[in-house]
Amino acid sequence: MIDVFHTALSFTSWHTATTEWSPGRVEFFLDGSSIGVSTAAIPDTPMHYMLQTESCLPACPDPAASGHLYADWVAIWKKD
Repeated sequence: MIDVFHTALSFTSWHTATTEWSPGRVEFFLDGSSIGVSTAAIPDTPMHYMLQTESCLPACPDPAASGHLYADWVAIWKKD
């Protein structure tokens, strides 16, 4: 099962995306507001960080469509 979370925000300007992983849940934030929580199939070992964009979920867009991902900075914190 794949969780999908939608937002009404436009992606034509900068945003802050945050992922908080803890035992049994992963919560996703956009500009400080929660857009969804996953509680199914959450790993119980540390995850690896990957920047990825999707263009085919659930179906591919027009082949002429294009886009770009610009990352200003990436940071990772570990809570003890």
